[in-house]
Amino acid sequence: MSRFLIAHDRNGYVASSLEQGAEGKIDIALLQKELREAGNEVEIICIHDIKFPSKYRGWYVIYPSSEDYGLFYKDFLEDILLRLQMDGAILLPRFELFRAHHNKVFMELCRMGLSERYRTLQARCLYSIKDVEDVLERENGYPMVLKIAAGAGSEGVALIRDKKDAVYKIRKMGAITYFNYEYSLKKCIRQMLGRLKRRLLKRKIGETSQARQKLVLQTFLPGLTHDYKVLVFADKYYLLRREVRTGDFRASGSGKREFPDKFTQTEEMILEFAKGAYEELHTPMLSIDIAWDGRQCHMIEFQCLNFGPYTLQFSDCYYKKTSGSWAKISGRSVLEKEMANSYMRFAAAER
Repeated sequence: MSRFLIAHDRNGYVASSLEQGAEGKIDIALLQKELREAGNEVEIICIHDIKFPSKYRGWYVIYPSSEDYGLFYKDFLEDILLRLQMDGAILLPRFELFRAHHNKVFMELCRMGLSERYRTLQARCLYSIKDVEDVLERENGYPMVLKIAAGAGSEGVALIRDKKDAVYKIRKMGAITYFNYEYSLKKCIRQMLGRLKRRLLKRKIGETSQARQKLVLQTFLPGLTHDYKVLVFADKYYLLRREVRTGDFRASGSGKREFPDKFTQTEEMILEFAKGAYEELHTPMLSIDIAWDGRQCHMIEFQCLNFGPYTLQFSDCYYKKTSGSWAKISGRSVLEKEMANSYMRFAAAER
């Protein structure tokens, strides 16, 4: 038996659900039921109401993340989760994987600890336009993919073809970020006037506050027509093929997606690649975006919590490796049940 703490936010949110009537969040009561029926002790609490973190020493903590603009709430969650971990609670997933959620810079830093097969796309973690300019000037590796650190799907992702293009797109993404983060109209106006003044004085772009933000510069894979989204819940793998947008290079968020009708050698390699990443990241659940260039697989991005559940909830099958080969198993899955199973399997493996 294990002890699980389900810590939700003030809106009762722990993870996303796309089921009709779910209001965008999983059924916590069903998750609790699945865990309890397997003989576990389960407590549900609002994460704001945790007053004695040491009470949960040895407990497995299931918790939410956040993609709010500015990441102010995620920063608040980080403080509580780190205190829980310091007092002996076991976070599911562990703290650094929470840190990597909605944070492409730290996700890339986590990637550095994985096997070489998951580091085929070179990435630079940078902090300003000046940093980007320096890298591009030294390496002249156009085109490259530029990403702001905080972004879901294809938001804040751009292809840059030269230095001028890089400066323009960083400023554009920075402006979007700025207006999303600001809530004070007076402050917005004051900052806008300040930026106009600096432009009139012809200050260097690298010196302005707008030029400073966390960025990732990543290898561009030319000629891709699609990629794959794989969700892993314990030993069950859910596979989705996503077509690249018309006139674009991005597949994420394109809306052009399908569950493969045929299970080819390519899909098998995709699943093997996802399985290896799941084992190395050591997490209860995984969402991973994978590209296939005709020769090898490439990890684009990964998340271990708060990822979209479409690939599981709308699939009529899953894949499982048994006796050394992959089998396609028909049937719909219930997200809360698969989450509970993943948490219990992970906890059992840790004992």
